[in-house]
Amino acid sequence: MIFPESSAGAIALRDLDGNPTNPPNVQNAYPPPAAYVTSCPITALPSDCTARIEARQINNIVSELLAFAECLDPDGPWDCNSLKNLCAAFSTWAALHGGGSAVVVDGISIVGSGTVADPYKVGTVDGGSY
Repeated sequence: MIFPESSAGAIALRDLDGNPTNPPNVQNAYPPPAAYVTSCPITALPSDCTARIEARQINNIVSELLAFAECLDPDGPWDCNSLKNLCAAFSTWAALHGGGSAVVVDGISIVGSGTVADPYKVGTVDGGSY
């Protein structure tokens, strides 16, 4: 599981119905809306450092990021000396799927054909993809 274990001191960020619990001793942790489905509780570490993150959780986090990069750019590369691997992978994905006509919404260009064959949309601000 990618989220901290309750047995290691983690605190649930949502109740059983998916409503945020807003624990006061957990800072900077995001509870997605109730409509976002997970197969496990969404938990976070308390801000007072009484809990611990375990090596298996770090491995899960790193693996999740690497799998996302692979999803965006199946052939890589992953530069172990860079902190911009996800950005590079997304730029590759955007170059492959960002073509088509642009629509401007609130000053942001939304690019992509929007067809069933190419449903992807890429936003650009001042010529840079996001």
